[in-house]
Amino acid sequence: MGERTTYVELDVHTAMIAVALRRPGARELITWDVPHAPEAVRRFTRKLARTAGEPEACVIA
Repeated sequence: MGERTTYVELDVHTAMIAVALRRPGARELITWDVPHAPEAVRRFTRKLARTAGEPEACVIA
């Protein structure tokens, strides 16, 4: 972990998943919502893998 780690936090609710992402070396969080539906989650995970690589840890609250 450290300067090359992308941190991802998921706050899962019935209808939506709140996402917070912090890129390596950044101080600010990028936040958005993803619909809690199978296809939307698949799109999110593909996008995350393309832009952030394989996450080392995900916190689901």
